[in-house]
Amino acid sequence: MDRNQRVIGPDVNHYKTTIGCMARIGVKLPVNYVEFNHVLQHLKDMAWEEKIARKNSVNISKKQCLHRTGKTSFAVMEQEMMMKGTNPSKLDIGLESRYCGKGIEDDGTSDLHTDFTRELSKKSESERNKAFKEEIFKLQWERRNAEN
Repeated sequence: MDRNQRVIGPDVNHYKTTIGCMARIGVKLPVNYVEFNHVLQHLKDMAWEEKIARKNSVNISKKQCLHRTGKTSFAVMEQEMMMKGTNPSKLDIGLESRYCGKGIEDDGTSDLHTDFTRELSKKSESERNKAFKEEIFKLQWERRNAEN
């Protein structure tokens, strides 16, 4: 907002449209204010947060190959895998972090699993050491980043 409490910035039209829609509903932003600068700040903040949440939802829907671990860091995942008796590679952690226990995967995750599995199948189980997995991970990640 500028010094006169007018909404300004690159997303001003979308913001005003969102405010208009919410005001018409009358639930989030009451219509009994004559001037925008008289609207209580917590109501303005709530309206802005809703606008940001919608934008985030759109952006998240565009992503592929999502992490499925929530707040669990890769370091914690690695530690947990080690406690189970494995010596995880970046590939192991990468695959585990993108696996959804509910069996639901986006296309990017499914493609990633397919690519990694195809590369792993080129070697026997005994040849699939950590160095080999690290190399697969590096090559596949470089290829994917070059595509995007």
